[in-house]
Amino acid sequence: MAVLFLYFLLFLITTSLLIIGGIFVVTYILQQELFLHVPTLRTKHDDLSSLLSEGYISAKDIVYDLGSGNGQTLFLIEKQKGAETHGIELGITPSVFSRILKKINSHRTTFYFKNLLTADISNATVIYAYLLPAVVVPLEKTIKERVKNGTTIILCDYPFTTLSPTTISQHKRHTFYIYNI
Repeated sequence: MAVLFLYFLLFLITTSLLIIGGIFVVTYILQQELFLHVPTLRTKHDDLSSLLSEGYISAKDIVYDLGSGNGQTLFLIEKQKGAETHGIELGITPSVFSRILKKINSHRTTFYFKNLLTADISNATVIYAYLLPAVVVPLEKTIKERVKNGTTIILCDYPFTTLSPTTISQHKRHTFYIYNI
């Protein structure tokens, strides 16, 4: 009887480990193969603070960060400008981490687990993105189709290919391309 119980216990443990391992494998495959291949790019806070002092974002704005990662950019915008902030992120790990940081630090930022090319950004007055050129190109089409006139777009380091920036703001480590749609 005791041997049977041990076999049953071993079966439960093995099954549990296989299920947990399977979940991790499926999550990894989904992130790597089905979604956009966008590595995490972090804007340096001193450059972002300097950009914020130039007045492109105010407390009246609704700011979306496309590919918001762990939310640090939005938290800084919220803190320095008091703007309403929203993050769109499709990576599972940064999405979870951003929500944890939000709770710990009592931020008001709203996060969405969505594809940045299909998410509803129509109410944005400012859109910020630090993305690689492979994503900036399709994003340009999305921006042209979905944002209202008067929206400010701020791209870090990688500009649109057909739209001309209204302003180019050079900082210590980053160049920001500002567009007024």
